[in-house]
Amino acid sequence: MSLLDKYQAGDNKELLLKQEISEILRAYRHPWDIFAESLQNSVDAINTRFRVLNDPSYYRYDEIREAFGVIEGDPEYKGKIDIYWDLNTNKIRFIDNGIGIPSHKLEDYVLPKGTGKKLGKDYGFKGYGLTFVTFCSLEFDMKSRYMLEDNGSNLSLHGCIDWITSEAKFPDGPVPTAIPCDMEIGTDLTIKIGDDYVKVFDAIASLDHLSNLIDKDKSLGVIEFILRTKTAIGNTRNLFNEPPIVPINMAPRRFKWVTGRVS
Repeated sequence: MSLLDKYQAGDNKELLLKQEISEILRAYRHPWDIFAESLQNSVDAINTRFRVLNDPSYYRYDEIREAFGVIEGDPEYKGKIDIYWDLNTNKIRFIDNGIGIPSHKLEDYVLPKGTGKKLGKDYGFKGYGLTFVTFCSLEFDMKSRYMLEDNGSNLSLHGCIDWITSEAKFPDGPVPTAIPCDMEIGTDLTIKIGDDYVKVFDAIASLDHLSNLIDKDKSLGVIEFILRTKTAIGNTRNLFNEPPIVPINMAPRRFKWVTGRVS
């Protein structure tokens, strides 16, 4: 099924989807949003995996066992997030060892409101963050393996921002496809950012200045502080005098500058 077929709308789905996504892009005005949204999804996936494994009070704990049978707990599980930023190609890569995305949901999650979260049960629920990350990009590649599946899947889309801002064809033609891939449990997301949004979609022109905020020699600590602050509720519950749901390794050494091409 194509991405457009999955979009729940009436006639003229492509126009309606373009209009809805354009409004979503306009809601994100800070250059750090592309990091914060991707990081928050990783944090949520890590917390979910830990709770599905170890927390009987979590609403999905029994639900998943009823659907998939016996699942052994893993109280030693710890989250991990790696970030790679290739300043030469303007590609940013996020890798986490969270619960992953079910293969049949991979395409749904890039659409507006395509989320697996529930209001009042999980932090965040609107399902707009990944849509923003996807459709502000020149290239989008997401690989994910769900914790309860033997294989992962891969979704690649090219020219998303071109489709939003011009008469270009829908990204990668009419039928974007989730392709099986071999990987560990978790999600591996790579996006290529443009460098001239002020001309093509000025509402997100702040992204043109993203690389200007970076000083490779001095700013790693600042980056970590900003990212932790923007994803704090999902990760550091000790802000409210409670321990984090699960420790997440995102020290500055895990934020890596890449001089070659991201692969």
